[in-house]
Amino acid sequence: WISVDSKPMKQALFTLLSKWTFAYTNHLLKDLLEKTTEMAQFVQYSNSRMKSFADEEEKIPIPEIMRVITDVRKTSSRTEEMFGPWQATITLLQGYGVDVPTSCVQ
Repeated sequence: WISVDSKPMKQALFTLLSKWTFAYTNHLLKDLLEKTTEMAQFVQYSNSRMKSFADEEEKIPIPEIMRVITDVRKTSSRTEEMFGPWQATITLLQGYGVDVPTSCVQ
């Protein structure tokens, strides 16, 4: 029988697997951060627009208010669908020891 040392092959396979794991978790974290930032910016924009309408003493522009409310409704339904996968992504990343910023977890 022939004896083959498989340690170098195992080490190379482990290194390759580690690189792919890092690349995948890095991609997931980057995507999560982008979505979180995008949502925070939208919330901040919507809040500032609604506050500006409340601060106006003259006629309130109803079409603009309705536009903001419509945007919030559209975004709301889309973000509600995201929360399940979002939480699963956070759990997966934390399982691999990736530090997920608290801004994403909240």
